Amino acid sequence: MLAPLHQQITLPSGQQSSGVWADGEMALIQKVGCPSASLSHFHSSDVYSTGCTRGSASRTKGWIARMADAHYPHYRSLFSIGSGNMDTPDLRVENPDLRPLSINDLSGFRIQEDHGIETGELNLLQAVAEREARREVGGQRIDARVATGIRRVYTETDYLQAVDQQYDPSVIYPTDDWNPNMGGDRAGATFGANLRTAAKLICVEPDLHTLIVENPVNWDMHVEQARTMGYHAPSIFWALDAFIRDLKTMGRWNDVCIVLYSEFGRSLPENSNGGTDHGVGQTMMVFGGNINGGIYGGQLTERDMNHGLIMYDPNDHGCIDFRSVYSSIIRNHMGYQNVDEILPEAFIDRGLFNQQNQSLFRGV
Repeated sequence: MLAPLHQQITLPSGQQSSGVWADGEMALIQKVGCPSASLSHFHSSDVYSTGCTRGSASRTKGWIARMADAHYPHYRSLFSIGSGNMDTPDLRVENPDLRPLSINDLSGFRIQEDHGIETGELNLLQAVAEREARREVGGQRIDARVATGIRRVYTETDYLQAVDQQYDPSVIYPTDDWNPNMGGDRAGATFGANLRTAAKLICVEPDLHTLIVENPVNWDMHVEQARTMGYHAPSIFWALDAFIRDLKTMGRWNDVCIVLYSEFGRSLPENSNGGTDHGVGQTMMVFGGNINGGIYGGQLTERDMNHGLIMYDPNDHGCIDFRSVYSSIIRNHMGYQNVDEILPEAFIDRGLFNQQNQSLFRGV
């Protein structure tokens, strides 16, 4: 079942996401794009992560990593959940004392036993801690920076397992015990587990500023999009529903801004396989207790329809450069006014205003 939000905009019914729309705490930002758009997953992902459209964006650290280097007080200020990959622009923090951790599960955060270390009974991290003075593992010297990182993991193992025990969510997330008979899929259950981990960190960690949460669903639906979307959406939105209710229960809803987006949008017409192909412009979704909900950005134009894509046109005031969304979040949610330090490329920023002429964040 689908619940109408506005005209032809719908979401799975019964979800808190449609409730926050009614409460004015959900923004749909239409026609978001960038100059020199690419239809490559990899290039576009780097562009959206770095906030840079020129040159080789993949060799540039991400805008969140720039935030961490410039303003975050602790390496616990930034976590990546569910990605399993530290070599992404978002996490390329230069300050070794601020480099974040990438985790999947709080209770299981550990390095497995390495049978190549002496008796095979010592954990690799324990071996490093015991031989710290010699900087040796198995008789081979290790780089000081690597040693620092490994010792940090050794320290964080106990801390993160304690976080796991300190907060027990009162809501039910679609995690590994998700019942397939209720709809949805295993990827949605994984997303639920990632969001539950995020909720625990938000509740317990005082230095936390940013969480990057991986959504494991493959949304690249070139074939049978209606069927595939109907299969994925229920558990994804149930997970988001649980996360929102959890934040409200712990009293943190007004402190959190949730941003959902992809590396690009999809084509407007359906292809011959019942799916859609890579597009340009997209719709971002922003949730939070401090959000002025509603629709932002322009409507589809004849030019969009003729191209079969939502085109980014800097002369079209209905088009929104994706960095305008970041800029609003940096200034009005994170509280940092020197946006040029975080987003160094010049871009057209007309501000974000919904159809009621309200800005994205309340009180601005």
